[in-house]
Order: sequence, then C-alpha cells, then structure tokens
Amino acid sequence: MSKPSANNKTLWSSLLLTHLVLLAGLLAWVVSQTRPVEMHDLHLADGEKLKCVSYAPYHRPGQTPFDERLRIPHEQIAADLSALSKITDCVRLYSVDQGLEQVPAVAREVGIKVLLGAWIGHDREKNALELDRAIALANANADVVSALIVGNEVLLRRERTEDEMRALIRDAKSRATVPVTYADVWEFWTRHDSLAQEVDFVTVHILPFWEDEPVDIEHALEHVAATRTQVGEHFAGKHVLIGETGWPSQGRQREESRPSQVNQARYVREFVHQAHQRGWDYNLIEAIDQPWKRKLEGTVGGFWGMLDAHTLAPKFPLSGPVAERDSLTAPCWQPPRGPSPACYWPWAARAAARCARARRWLLALRPDSLPCSMPSTHRSPTATRSNGPCSAPLPYLPCCWR
Repeated sequence: MSKPSANNKTLWSSLLLTHLVLLAGLLAWVVSQTRPVEMHDLHLADGEKLKCVSYAPYHRPGQTPFDERLRIPHEQIAADLSALSKITDCVRLYSVDQGLEQVPAVAREVGIKVLLGAWIGHDREKNALELDRAIALANANADVVSALIVGNEVLLRRERTEDEMRALIRDAKSRATVPVTYADVWEFWTRHDSLAQEVDFVTVHILPFWEDEPVDIEHALEHVAATRTQVGEHFAGKHVLIGETGWPSQGRQREESRPSQVNQARYVREFVHQAHQRGWDYNLIEAIDQPWKRKLEGTVGGFWGMLDAHTLAPKFPLSGPVAERDSLTAPCWQPPRGPSPACYWPWAARAAARCARARRWLLALRPDSLPCSMPSTHRSPTATRSNGPCSAPLPYLPCCWR
C-alpha cells in the first residue's frame, strides 16, 4: 500500500507545481497590463473637439432599445450630453423613439449639433411613423439638427430593398428642411451606388474590426485611409461622411483584430489625427459603452464607447501613455461596483475546463489513485470510501473552483 501512496504524492506535487507556474504566469501578465504604452498624442487646437460621436442612452442597468415600454428620462439625457459636450461637437442618433426626441433641445442647451436618425426596419407601419416623427423633429430644430439619416445598415440587414430605401429617402427629402442621407457599411454603398443620386451626401461605415477579413491594429489606419480613398473616388463629386468608425476596448479577438483599451486609444487618436489632417468628416462609434449589445455581439459589442457606462468618465486620455490597467487590481476591482465578472469569470471557466480534462485523464490512467478524503464543503454526496476506488462521479481536485 506504500507504493500507491508515493504515487499519489508525486501526482499532487506535479499538479501543485503546474498551477503555481500558471499562477506566476498570470501575475506576470497582470503586471504587464499596468505598463504604460507610448502612442501618438492627439493635440487638438484650442477649443477643438471630436467632430461627432454616436449616442445611445441605454447604458444604465436594464436599459435596452428592445424594451418598448422604456422611456429615457430627461435628466439622464441631460447628464449624458453634458459629459459628451466636453469632448465632441456633435452626437449621432439612430432613432427618435423612447425619449430620444428630447435630444435636440438638450443639445441646444449644451451647445452641440445632432445627426438625427430615423430607424428603418422590417415593419412598414413603424417605419412610416418613425420617419414622420424624425422629419417633424428635424424641421422644428433645424438650427441644431445638421442632417437627417434615413435608416442605418438596412440593406446590410436585408430588411428593405434598394428601391424601398430610394422611396423612403425621396419622401424624406421632399419634406425635410435639412440635408438627408442614408448610412450603411461602405461595401453596401458601393453595391447600391445608385442611391447616391437621392441623398445630399454619402454616409459610410468603415470598421476594420468588423471587416470580413479583420484587420490588425497595426494596419487599421492604412485600411481606413485606403477605403476612404476608394469610396471618395467611387462617389466623386459627392460629399462623404464616415458615419461609423472605432475600436472596442474589451471582448473576444477576431482573428487579427484584438480588442483592448490600449488599442482603442491608439485607434481613436491616430484616426482623429488623420481625419483632421485630411479634412475627413467623421463620426466615432460610440459615445458611451452599451452593456445591452453584449447579448447581440458578444462581450465586444458593449465596449466601443469613449466614456464608461457607469461613471461617464473618459476611458482613456487623448494624450500621454495609456495602460490596460491603472493598478494590479484595476479594472477587476472597480469601486463602488466591486469585482468585475468580466475579469474573473473567463479565468474561472478556463480553470474549470482544465480540471475537467485532468479528471478524465486521471480516471483513465489510474482509477484507484483518486483520493476520497476532501473538505466536507466540496464532497460529493455520493462519495464513499470502500475497499476499492472512490465512487465519487466527479473526484475532487484542489485546482478546481467550486
């Protein structure tokens, strides 16, 4: 009986050593996240701000555009736009529903302009009501509303045809007193370029992260410049607005495109510098992180904002070095919210997966080598010690998070 005991000690020592090495590696990675990264400083002229940012107010707990009963209160919109007015001259809206019709009046108070959007989808009746409201709102606030955007990525979602969009744009132009445009991914604009005849200017989305072939941050700005040049040549003589561009600060990597706060800061700084230098008109996506988008696009969907969803504070400065974490505990510990699940749950899930593989490997290798002695809080109700192997269906391993 002494030999199995010695084998057990060797096995557990090996497992302990392995996890200590993994823990040391994790600690080294966390420390590396606190190192500031030098990057291009964005030096805007005195009084100069970002040209425009996409604004959606659904950043508080439980808020989502899919809640038809939701109405965003005036005080929330006022607080949001007050914070945004410090960094931008304009906000872009995608709808005039759920309290967003209050935005032009608040924007006037804080001194910013509005790109007003009418949401167009699969429901024709709702489309007509939305467009009527948007046109009336734009006309009533023409001193603040710089343009009306009829639909966003409708052709991409295949919710309306090109001819249907043409009819909606013509209807809007016949009644609106402000310029009218349509917004979609740049490829869909070039596929449906006859719509350019109907709009006052072309609004394209250029998002290196979401391209069919995701672009590395090292080449992202080259991609944007090449795409913007291609679109400009394709629609020669027509003004072009980059209606969406940006980079996420957290989430799952898409091939070469890696989300991170450093990469987001680098992209925004370098893009804005290039846009101002080349005279591009643009709108960044987006103003504030949107937690509800995580259900649609995964974790990455919720972290495209310039401002934090909870504090409305800028996520990074426009000049100086930027680090992923301010300290060894941030962003995992974020007072007053406490530990962030985004930090420890992925690690715990990976640890649990490793443990499951280890269990299966040990059971296959030597079923009689698994210990039945374990803390009572972790013991399986069916675990018993008999003259044979432990009968617990999922043997306890100290590496596991329970």
